[in-house]
Amino acid sequence: MKLLEIALVQLGLSLFIGVMVLFVTYKLVRGVIMRRYDVGEGNIAFSIFVGAFLFAVGYIVSSTIQPLLSTFRLLEPGSSSILPLMLKFSGYVVFFVFISWLIAVASNAIGMYLFTMFTTHVKELEEISKNNIAVAVITGVTIIVLALFIRDAVGLLLEAIVPYPELPREISGGAL
Repeated sequence: MKLLEIALVQLGLSLFIGVMVLFVTYKLVRGVIMRRYDVGEGNIAFSIFVGAFLFAVGYIVSSTIQPLLSTFRLLEPGSSSILPLMLKFSGYVVFFVFISWLIAVASNAIGMYLFTMFTTHVKELEEISKNNIAVAVITGVTIIVLALFIRDAVGLLLEAIVPYPELPREISGGAL
């Protein structure tokens, strides 16, 4: 496959994954927080919090792009027609995105829980529901920094799932 075609696949894949991940995450976070806390319309603090959460999840899930491209390149040479290739690749896309999204949401939720445990003098989500912008900024930055720490580990986990071919013992030095 030519470099231009790979770039177009990456662009389309990134756009599709990005929009879907952000939409699902937004609905989930908004639904959970709105159900538990009385967040009014036009709450800027809530928007800051949700924006940070969306950025963090999107950043972590973006680690799927390189493992997916590696998988696509490995699947492509053995495929005689495009339909079986795209079906097999679609399975990897769904699996990789779901795993990374689940890790991203769970790690952000766990990180938020731990952060709120350590800051016993502030009830972050209650303050955010009261439109406390200062608390929303600190909480949002905490979520984003957690994503910076987590992203590479998620990418490495996904790289371990890529179906790389086995190297013969002679090439790998017998270390297998």
